[in-house]
Amino acid sequence: MKITRRFIKNLIKEAKGDDSCPAATQDAKLNSENKRKAARNPKIKYGHPSKVKELQKLAKNNKLCGNCAAFDVSKKMIKCGGANKKGTSGYCKMHDFSCAAEKTCLTWAPGGPKR
Repeated sequence: MKITRRFIKNLIKEAKGDDSCPAATQDAKLNSENKRKAARNPKIKYGHPSKVKELQKLAKNNKLCGNCAAFDVSKKMIKCGGANKKGTSGYCKMHDFSCAAEKTCLTWAPGGPKR
């Protein structure tokens, strides 16, 4: 599991009780930009497993965003607009964007989703 600085910062904010919504849940343009950066970054390669060859093995092993430790589907994130009640959409605390549960990336981490 690769832990990013951003993920650690988000965990610290959460531990301090910072209940503000992440900027990308309030700004669609920022959310899209963060998603685009993650998809283009060769160390992350965020995307749909059927479209990104490097992600196919992860998907076969059921390592998807929907069960990643960084996938936040908590009540707070639903309230912020970064997730939905069904759990098909959640907020990636590692890369700061809302994403679909069926997608994945190279930085997938076990232990999720965060409820």
